[in-house]
Amino acid sequence: MHLIAPVSRPGGKWRSLKRPVDLLRTLVLLGSFWRQRGAMLALLFLAGFLAAATAHAQSPALGFALYKSVGQGGKGCITCHSQPGALSASAGPVGANPDNSGASNNPQRILDAIGGNVVEMAGLNVSAEEALSLALFIGQQKLPAITSALTMTVRSGASGTKNIYSQIQANGTGGAASTTGLTTVTPTTQGGTSSAAQVSVSPNIRYNITYQSTAQFKGTDTFDVNVRNANNGPATASMTVMCWASTTSSPRQWHARVKRIRWEVLCTRRSAAAARRTPSP
Repeated sequence: MHLIAPVSRPGGKWRSLKRPVDLLRTLVLLGSFWRQRGAMLALLFLAGFLAAATAHAQSPALGFALYKSVGQGGKGCITCHSQPGALSASAGPVGANPDNSGASNNPQRILDAIGGNVVEMAGLNVSAEEALSLALFIGQQKLPAITSALTMTVRSGASGTKNIYSQIQANGTGGAASTTGLTTVTPTTQGGTSSAAQVSVSPNIRYNITYQSTAQFKGTDTFDVNVRNANNGPATASMTVMCWASTTSSPRQWHARVKRIRWEVLCTRRSAAAARRTPSP
């Protein structure tokens, strides 16, 4: 039985691969084809990844652009609300109209209004990501509010990251950070280092605070986190970091161990109670 494959020859006809050189030539051609195809697939994957990352980017700057754009049926934010202020290159968009302040860092307010609570906004087509960007832009007019204590746990000599966006007021009474408005203050009290970054992911934005502990340190460290925008701030809160030694159990492992011991004690008590209820022969 002979392999049948195209071999370079006048006329480009098909013929049997009876000689080793023909088989080798075919394998080289197939290898070249798959290399080119693999490169094309890789480029398509990269293009899709970049497109997805761009589609889900949320930021005050994108909200600024959406606020000024005309929406479905010739309607947009500026149809009923006045023109927003200029875009500040250093601090992000500023000057959102105060008459829509209820949507300050409150994307659900925007989605509810489009869903029928506000007649003038009925029919607008805004995704959850776009509503968040609009809320971040409108949130530039108010001081951000940190609603609860900031805490995180990190292993000694390692780094950890905590997303604090869920701890920023999001009911319209507080604002949002500008593009460069999320920062940390270093040095920390125990020599660790900290940093801040805003990361856009679908469907939310992350206010990531990263802490790097010093080697062999075990205990509590603190540093300040600032959340501000061009019009207000900063709102400042202290981040408390519990550093645990790598040779000991982590807090999660410790709680799991306590839970297991409690279960064992409960089982022992139930067995003893069952033994007391069983009549002796």
